[in-house]
Order: sequence, then C-alpha cells, then structure tokens
Amino acid sequence: IQNRSGGNYIYATGMQENFYTPGSIDMGTVVRAIMVDASGNVKEEKIASYFVGFIHDTDYENLPVLSIVTNPENLFDYYEGIYVTGRSYEDAVASGSKEQAANYYNGWTKPAHIEYFEANKDKSYVSNGKLGIAWDLSMESSQKSFLITEPEYVPENGSSLATLFNDTNAGLQVRTYRMDNKFKQREYIAQLLLEDYTDAALKMSPCIVFVDGEYWGLYMLQEKFDKQYVNENYHTGDNR
Repeated sequence: IQNRSGGNYIYATGMQENFYTPGSIDMGTVVRAIMVDASGNVKEEKIASYFVGFIHDTDYENLPVLSIVTNPENLFDYYEGIYVTGRSYEDAVASGSKEQAANYYNGWTKPAHIEYFEANKDKSYVSNGKLGIAWDLSMESSQKSFLITEPEYVPENGSSLATLFNDTNAGLQVRTYRMDNKFKQREYIAQLLLEDYTDAALKMSPCIVFVDGEYWGLYMLQEKFDKQYVNENYHTGDNR
C-alpha cells in the first residue's frame, strides 16, 4: 500500500468540469478482501481505504474525508450505471422525447461502502449502504451530488457524522453545488449563523470526497431535506 497519486486515474470524471482534465490527482488505495470456504463460496467481504502521504498535505488540513467504494459499473455502466445518461437517454431519443431522460434521473440506488475520516484523519465511521444521485441542479453536470441511504450502521456520537444523518430515514446528502463555490460558502456560513437560533437550519459540513480511491473534489455533507426532515423539525405529522 503506497501513495498512488498521479495521472493513472480512471473514474474521476468529477474533475473534468468545463472540459478541464487534470494531469494528475490524489489517489488512495482501496483494499477489497473476500473470505472463501473450501467449496469456493464467498462468505464475507471486507473493504478498507488507505491514504498514504496526505496527513501533512495542507489541502486536507482541518477537512474530513469521505471515501465511497462501489463497483465501477454501478456508476458508469451503459445499462445500469447511475452516473451516466446511458440507455435511458437513448431509449428516450428513440421514442422522440429526451427531456429529463438519463440513467441518473431514474432514482436508482446501488450498494456502496462508506468510510469517514475526521478532520484529524481518524476513521470514525464505517458502513455499507445505498448510493444514489441527489436530485438537484448538478444532475447534468460532470460532478454530481450523491445521496447515501439505508446504512447498516447509523453514526454514533463518536463521529461528527452523527449530527448530519436524518434521524428517521438515515439519509445524507453529499452536495457539490456544481462550480458555484461562492454559493457553497454562503450556505455554510448561513447554517453556522442560524444553528443556535433554530432547529430547522440544515446541518452542513465541508468534506473531501474520494470515489473508488480517486479524488472527486470538495463537497458539502448535508442532512437530507425531505418529508421526514420537515416533520422532525416542524412537527407537522406524517400526513402532511
């Protein structure tokens, strides 16, 4: 296990906004190990992400890291990938309609492994869950927002993620805000100013995201805003 950073990245399309392709990016190492019995049956899989040489990098200073690991076809497969226009778009074009037609509009979710490293780089959360594309303005951008749902384990108080997961459906948004860094900063500052005055200020946290070991960019982790969130914070009842 070593520092794999360089130009041999494969999946980091999120860095290619506005036709910019970086010559090299930071990369970690993802280890996926399986246990096989005497009959050849896979009994268990373990996944772990390792980042060598980043702890003293000022780009990561005081910032947590979220590592998302999923089979690449879950994101980029023509038929089933949730990150591409894919077959859904081609079918819509063939039928004469392509408005909001793409694999990423289908609301699909795929299995994923999640690891969260605190700002001091201690790992505080590990879980398997479901990965989807968040419904926002970034859906047609090369850098899209993610939605994490159905985790096997909800973060406990020892992890700073504990305050970000929706209590009811354990949802977490991983928002890119496209290329609008000013808007990203305004949203975060507004949340910090409001958090002591209202229960309904969406909790947010800046975070660096890696997908399958490749640097994906600076995102904002945010509570999932949905009916459950409104009910919890405004006590509207389940029938609203």
